[in-house]
Amino acid sequence: FYTVSPREVPAGTFGAEFSGSGANSTAVAPRDPAIAEAASSLQRLAGATGGDALFLDDGLSERLSTVADDASASYSLGFSTGEEDGAGDHVIRVRTQDDELTVRHRESFRRSSLAERAEAALVAAATFETTVNPLAMQLELGAPAPLDKKGKEAMVPILVRIPLALVSLEPAGADGTRRAARLTARVAVLNEARHIRLGESGPIGISIPAADLEKALGGFWAYRAEVEVGRGTQRVAVVVSDEIAGTVSTLTATVERPVE
Repeated sequence: FYTVSPREVPAGTFGAEFSGSGANSTAVAPRDPAIAEAASSLQRLAGATGGDALFLDDGLSERLSTVADDASASYSLGFSTGEEDGAGDHVIRVRTQDDELTVRHRESFRRSSLAERAEAALVAAATFETTVNPLAMQLELGAPAPLDKKGKEAMVPILVRIPLALVSLEPAGADGTRRAARLTARVAVLNEARHIRLGESGPIGISIPAADLEKALGGFWAYRAEVEVGRGTQRVAVVVSDEIAGTVSTLTATVERPVE
């Protein structure tokens, strides 16, 4: 990131509005800690991401030209990580053979766990209807069933059909005569006030006898759940995580309930 922030005014620099009561008396200009902290945070952001901190002063126009120079001298280096690297923050180190080169780069990168990626995907689906669906799932909602006579809240049945041919399976059982998946599902609801309610994640138990595997791969596995919704337009989002493949799939559907 390239950040632009005001330089902090030196303590001895002030105008007539900060004059004291005596003829030769002056008061130190007040220091705004919020501005100072904001400028400091922007500078830290620039350094941590390999960018540069620019300041609102007479030299800004000249320094803005360095942004284009940096773009022409930049390299995009890709790399991959595996489960053995673990989730969390990892330091990035870049070495060059030429000691005279100046290198700026991100200080670190964060490798998110599957659960973190699943939650982020679920929130994106519920909020923006942004979905990814490598499992080619299908989502169906049943009719809302009011929880009481007033009908303010209702339970909605959820059916998720998952093609078994796209699910990663591994040997299971003491003798390895079964094939099992490691899937988890989680549901979220976005209500009419744009508030998200996230449900708890739970496993989807899939275990198939090896002798029946070929036939099973031509079908679907049904995951059923219920979700509580209010009145008005409610968006239901579902995420399914495949722990073996390390992928997440999301789908959304809308529930319309009249507002009384």
